[in-house]
Amino acid sequence: MLPTAPSGTVIKGDHVKQDLTFCCLPDFAGGYSAEFHGTTNSPKDLAGRFQRIGRLVADGNGRFTASTVASYNGRVIPENISGTYCVSSKRHVTLRYAAPAAASSEAILINGVIGGHGEIVQMMILNDGWGVAGSLLRQQN
Repeated sequence: MLPTAPSGTVIKGDHVKQDLTFCCLPDFAGGYSAEFHGTTNSPKDLAGRFQRIGRLVADGNGRFTASTVASYNGRVIPENISGTYCVSSKRHVTLRYAAPAAASSEAILINGVIGGHGEIVQMMILNDGWGVAGSLLRQQN
């Protein structure tokens, strides 16, 4: 998609058909490659451009782990993450975890929608100060 009004606006957008008619925890299970990018102003010492790549594994019962590498404004930090997730009947996935690099008590909240036959999840971080979006792609086991 490319919006044409107002002029000067540049927005990248992806659309993915949803073929699942009902979702539950087991529909989000297994290994996924993860890629997120954008900007953050939290934590202040790591504020700026942000990117994360890695592998997330969901257990099908509401818990996940991820082995990732994040770049906070050029400072590369390996991060192992673990947290919880829920899946709504309308194909929304919400992940919650404590950010290891942020060293704060605030949990990171990520929300997204399962697309296709469950092979892609398009997501964004919902926390204030984070302009970060990305996707999870199901991996072959």
